[in-house]
Amino acid sequence: MNKFQQFEITVAELNQLNSPEGIFLDNDNSIYIADSNNHCIVKWKLNLNTGQIIAGRNIYCRGLTTDKNGFIYASDCENNEVKRWKQGDKKGKLVTGGNNQN
Repeated sequence: MNKFQQFEITVAELNQLNSPEGIFLDNDNSIYIADSNNHCIVKWKLNLNTGQIIAGRNIYCRGLTTDKNGFIYASDCENNEVKRWKQGDKKGKLVTGGNNQN
């Protein structure tokens, strides 16, 4: 017998995302999604129907996380780098990589 209750909730429609690659859930139950082909990171707050672009617009992101200070860290697989954003920043700060080698 499965100990976990199984259920699903749709948090984003297909027309809102283009190749979502990474996901992160914070302590407030907000969902962060690395929206690779839209080159941004989107945040969905619990019980809302639309997401908010909180970082990027220029990143091919596949993975992401946040830290205790609210910074968002995302991998950019096209530029071989990891960047850090504060929510709302248009341009992230390079943390590591960035040598553009494939």
